[in-house]
Amino acid sequence: MKLDIKSVKDRGTNSERLVIQVLEDCDIGDYISFVTKRIDDKISIVIENPFWFPDKKVEKGDLIVLYTKSGNTSFKVNKDESKTHFFYRNMDNPVFIEDKYALLLEAKNWQIESNS
Repeated sequence: MKLDIKSVKDRGTNSERLVIQVLEDCDIGDYISFVTKRIDDKISIVIENPFWFPDKKVEKGDLIVLYTKSGNTSFKVNKDESKTHFFYRNMDNPVFIEDKYALLLEAKNWQIESNS
């Protein structure tokens, strides 16, 4: 995987956000973030609150910040010339509460049912 979950900051508050480090140049649109539960060292098959990142090239060293709250997609250039990319789930309430954790899935290949 070319991304690494760093942390969930301010868990359970209106400012909660998932912070992801870019390890290699890639397209963030190849990734989906979910909320799930942990069961010992495994994850639950129940996944909630999917967020499929829009197609966007990101570079090694960039940060991706996914807020739970509402907002507008944006980015800023950092002092070291890397970028921090901001995305929003546009939800009214925190999702990382109690025993909920961030799950990041790479989804380069996918298929949708035809409408025939």
